[in-house]
Amino acid sequence: MLLTLLLLLCAQRCEPAGVPVHTVSLETRPPGGRVMEGETLVLVCVAAGGTGDITFRWYRGPLGSKLGERTQPSLAAEFEVPAVREGEETYYCAADNGHGPSLSGLVSIAVGIPVSQPVLTVQAPGAEKAAGEAVELHCEAARGSPPILYLFYHEDVRLGSRSAPFGGGASFNLSLTADHSGNYSCEADNGRGPRRSEVVPLHVTGQPA
Repeated sequence: MLLTLLLLLCAQRCEPAGVPVHTVSLETRPPGGRVMEGETLVLVCVAAGGTGDITFRWYRGPLGSKLGERTQPSLAAEFEVPAVREGEETYYCAADNGHGPSLSGLVSIAVGIPVSQPVLTVQAPGAEKAAGEAVELHCEAARGSPPILYLFYHEDVRLGSRSAPFGGGASFNLSLTADHSGNYSCEADNGRGPRRSEVVPLHVTGQPA
């Protein structure tokens, strides 16, 4: 009887007071887990409830390579991953206020690449073409995560657009008139700032031979 009473008293004194941490989630900035190569990824560990000082820990990969740790009297804490590299990674976090850790789910982060300067190629660039003939404008950025939107221009006037949902280049077909002489360029954009190509000249003569 005495032993049981002593054990109960010890349990009451040894157990941490307060409400255990629960319902932990991992949020990201930028939101949605879409970040570009070289940018800083912010991992925000959030607990729905819990009292006292909470220790937050962040991990990379399903095997749990520890990234960092922070203790503070709040239900959320941030950790920065600087200059992320291309590829896909998974992250999760844990929160603990002495009652045992509560884990978030795994969050997948897809690290993309901004587009490089695209190159515009024109059928017989710099040569004379006759009105009524068709010409193909092909725009391609060597680097850049899909999807990529390509815009085609004649003297800074937009001719049209084409999408490359899986990367690579895109083409735009044009039926020439005498008014189509001049400089052509294209633009590539995958959501992290457009890049414009160098201009390519084209001279259109009268009727086709």
